[in-house]
Amino acid sequence: MITLTQIVWCILGFGVLLVTQRVFRRELQGFLMALTRNPTISLTLYAVLFAPGVAVHEFSHWIIARLLGVRTISLSLIPRKLPGDQLRLGYVETERTDPIRSALIGVMPLLSGTLLLTLLTVNRLGLEPIVGAASEAGYPGVLQTLARIPNVPDVGLWLYLAVAISNTMLPSAADRSAWLIAGLIVAAIAAFVIWSGWGLRGVAWLSEVLSEIPTRLAAVFSLTAVLNLALAIILGVGGRAVLSLRRVFSG
Repeated sequence: MITLTQIVWCILGFGVLLVTQRVFRRELQGFLMALTRNPTISLTLYAVLFAPGVAVHEFSHWIIARLLGVRTISLSLIPRKLPGDQLRLGYVETERTDPIRSALIGVMPLLSGTLLLTLLTVNRLGLEPIVGAASEAGYPGVLQTLARIPNVPDVGLWLYLAVAISNTMLPSAADRSAWLIAGLIVAAIAAFVIWSGWGLRGVAWLSEVLSEIPTRLAAVFSLTAVLNLALAIILGVGGRAVLSLRRVFSG
């Protein structure tokens, strides 16, 4: 069964990922600005770099909306600058619907992004041994597995896609608008099923099946957070080096 420790580690891993995402995006924007010295060009390059993740995010909205019978009004993958130096990388507009379907449409990019991120880090990058090693505190095994990453075929492509998807999979404020109401409805239904005794056998079976998921997600979130942080450091140093070189040559 799923333990409290697993849930805590999963939440902590996701929280660390959120923090490193902000750091990575800030350093990437700073690096592009130092490199181009042009806000329009730097924002365009920023949007292009995240294009695969934006496509996954918006098409996740679009596909689940169509499956749920919610009409989609428009879809765009073209970046657009908003007031306050904000950049909207894409959007999907749907008709108004009930809270449950609205919440499902809003959360789908997070679910699909997490699934793709798991496939990229665990399968394509060959990091499956880290999941077991981390759960057993086998840190030498973790380090050995990480040391083999440069030898993975097409490692640059998989790392790029992991970064692009992980930094665009989070739901926006509009995506989260119906979560509270939908969550209360689902919680009420689940509480009634458990209280009535109808779902105890099914809950036990489901708990057994899902028992390893929090551990795997915690490992995936943590690995991606480490990747974001490493890239943020490289970009930060690179951006400062570019600015220093510009000062030297301009002086």
